[in-house]
Amino acid sequence: DGVQDGTFQANITLTAGLPAGIGHWDAADPANGWGAWHDGTNAHLVKLLSSTWTEVIDAAATYSAGASIQVIRNGAAFQLWYDGSQVGTTQTISGLPALKQFGAFRPDDTCVVSGVAHQE
Repeated sequence: DGVQDGTFQANITLTAGLPAGIGHWDAADPANGWGAWHDGTNAHLVKLLSSTWTEVIDAAATYSAGASIQVIRNGAAFQLWYDGSQVGTTQTISGLPALKQFGAFRPDDTCVVSGVAHQE
């Protein structure tokens, strides 16, 4: 079974110029999913629908090493949080199914991602 709703989070520490964050997808259906990350200046939320990536939120969020990035999904409503503050406004992403794989991403091992968790 897949997971749709809940709070998805990880604590991230970046290396200058390299982003890190979290993503939710389904390996059996890799055409759909979402991702959230911090790039050192902005926090981002993107959606993947029918193999097309689209930026949903791209907004300034003061970087803090080890701070938590979170996505709260309730059906089609998505919120992006960084270091305890909501980034941007609640966005609607229609058409995403329940997804099976959730995890962290980082471009190399110099970025640290810890505390990866999902809570329904």
